[in-house]
Amino acid sequence: MLPAYVISYQEPNNLKVYISVNDGKLQTIRHRDWRWFDFLWMTHTMDYEGRDNMNNIVLRVFSLLGLITVLSGFLLWYISSPTIRKIWKKIKK
Repeated sequence: MLPAYVISYQEPNNLKVYISVNDGKLQTIRHRDWRWFDFLWMTHTMDYEGRDNMNNIVLRVFSLLGLITVLSGFLLWYISSPTIRKIWKKIKK
């Protein structure tokens, strides 16, 4: 995509058109809402450089921490559940 010429329009949406330097073809059009979407997508995939790699180490670490949190919640529920205690008491008798 780069290098490219940028044509900026004076309007509320902050519209920008990108034209290829090499062949003069229209590359892409970006506006304010697209920039917000791009920012939110970047934080969702946790890829802060290319914004399209969903297989990075940061995402893997947070996924593993989330899985550990959920599993520890199930373990805590199992240990502290009155219903499970009653079942264990019946089995021990």
